[in-house]
Amino acid sequence: MANLEYVTAAFVNVVATPHPEGVYLRLFKKAARKVVQYWGDYHAAIVSPSKIAGEEDFYSFQLLTWVEIDPGDPTINKSVLEKESFPREGRAFSNQFGVNGRVFYCVLDTKKHLLTVELKNDDGQTISAGRVEMIFRKLLSPKILGVDSELVDVTIIPQDDALEYVLGFARLDRVDILVKRPNSDDITSATNRILADLTNQNAKSKEVSLTRAPATDGLELSEENETLAQVGAHNGRVDSKGLDEYGEKCERSTKEKPKIVKRIIEKGASYFGALRIIAKEARENKREL
Repeated sequence: MANLEYVTAAFVNVVATPHPEGVYLRLFKKAARKVVQYWGDYHAAIVSPSKIAGEEDFYSFQLLTWVEIDPGDPTINKSVLEKESFPREGRAFSNQFGVNGRVFYCVLDTKKHLLTVELKNDDGQTISAGRVEMIFRKLLSPKILGVDSELVDVTIIPQDDALEYVLGFARLDRVDILVKRPNSDDITSATNRILADLTNQNAKSKEVSLTRAPATDGLELSEENETLAQVGAHNGRVDSKGLDEYGEKCERSTKEKPKIVKRIIEKGASYFGALRIIAKEARENKREL
C-alpha cells in the first residue's frame, strides 16, 4: 500500500439559463483568465478549456489559486519579531506573483454540464468542495460574464444520502428548500412540472419554507415538497432544523454532504488520467431526478 496514491474529486452542476448549443464551453472560455477573490486574500482563476483528444464533449483546464500580497499592509520582520512597512524591493514581486500557489485539474463535460474538479493534486495540496463552489459561482457570475450573458447557477453535487441526512431528524422542525431552474434536458417527467412552473412564471428559482406546528411530532413533507427537495439538493440547497435522536437541537444542510470520489492509483501514475476516468464515470452515473 506504500506505493499507492489517490485522486480525490468533487462534482459541480452548472446550469445556464437559457442554454443554447455550445453555451457551456463558451461561458468557461469567457471566464478564463479572469481573477476572482473568493476568500480573504485568496484569489483564483482558470485557463481556457482545451478539448480532450478522443473524448467527445469533454474539455480540460486548470484551476489556479493563490494568496495575494498587499504591499499596503505591514509585514513582520521574523528575525527581530517586529512590525515593519512592506519593503520597497518586494513591491515588484507582489505585483507579479501570488504566494501559496496551487494548481488543480478540472474536466468539463459540456453534454451533462458537469464539472469534475480535483481536490488533491499531485503535490499533495488540497482544496475543499465548498471553496470550489464559491470560486465557480464567482467566475460564472454576471460580474465576470457580463450582464447580457446567460444566467448561471452553480451547485456542488451532494452525496446520494444527503437529503435523507437533512430530513432524518427524530423531530423535524423546519425545512427550507431553494430550487433553482434545472436544465430541461436533465430531468424526467417527475420534475418536469417544477421546471414548467418556474418557466411559466419567468422565475429563476423558488423557495419553500415549512415550520412544524405546535404539539405535533414533526414535519411530514408532501409528495410535492419531497420532489422539490430532491431537485433542490442538486439545483439549489435544502436546509433543516430539528431534534436528533438524543433530543439535541441541530441544523443540517445538503451543503455539508458534497459527493466526493476517492480513486487509488499506482504511484507515478497520471493524476489527470485518473480524473478523466472519474469524469467519464460521472457522466454515466449522473443522477436523473
